[in-house]
Amino acid sequence: MVATNGTDEGVLRSWLDQEYGHWAAALSMALDDAVEHLQALCFDDAWNELAADGLAEAETNERVLTLYADGLSDLFRFMRVSGAIDDELAWSALKANLRRDSIAAGAGSGAQEALDDSLYAADSVTLGAHDLYRAWARALMLFIFHYAANGPIYPGLRADEQEKLEWAYQALQPIEDHEQFHEAFTDYIEDAGVLPVASAVLAQPVVAILALERELMREARFDLTLNTALRWLIGAVERS
Repeated sequence: MVATNGTDEGVLRSWLDQEYGHWAAALSMALDDAVEHLQALCFDDAWNELAADGLAEAETNERVLTLYADGLSDLFRFMRVSGAIDDELAWSALKANLRRDSIAAGAGSGAQEALDDSLYAADSVTLGAHDLYRAWARALMLFIFHYAANGPIYPGLRADEQEKLEWAYQALQPIEDHEQFHEAFTDYIEDAGVLPVASAVLAQPVVAILALERELMREARFDLTLNTALRWLIGAVERS
């Protein structure tokens, strides 16, 4: 699928409708990855560093759990403020899944309490407009697919997951910096050959989409966006 204004708008709109479900799945995977990484940073790295400093076990535990809760709060805040969550019902379902997974993974009472605290803190964050987030995600898919087409060659269907992730990272590494990402995205979506079609298929004004991205760049976990793009891109190439 080539995202240019030479593409029939109906076909492009249909592709975006189909791919948004895959984008949402990639976001869920990126969130899981981020939580897992945060757990390693807190319960392995930070714990070992604090213990090496000679802190008592109780104080080490308290500091680690605080660090974990704060990190989770940043993740969940981004999920809500971005508009990635459809509505409050979907947010409730996500909370239930997170709690169930935590229990299934054998998390201790302290870690479960940190999860509850972070979810409670996120409850106070107003949900962003889902329609605008959806339009932004659709615009990002057009951009990412186009950008990666000019990068390294895909390793192929038989490559293992790590090889595919490394390829996706290499393809997007030049725009890993948030400012560079926004600049490249803006240049693409405002290009004279792209803007007319983008305006027709995104259902939201491009100016509003760019404003949302600028606002979300202030969030601590804007990196979830690029990590979602990495996951989505692999599947999008294989489905094309």
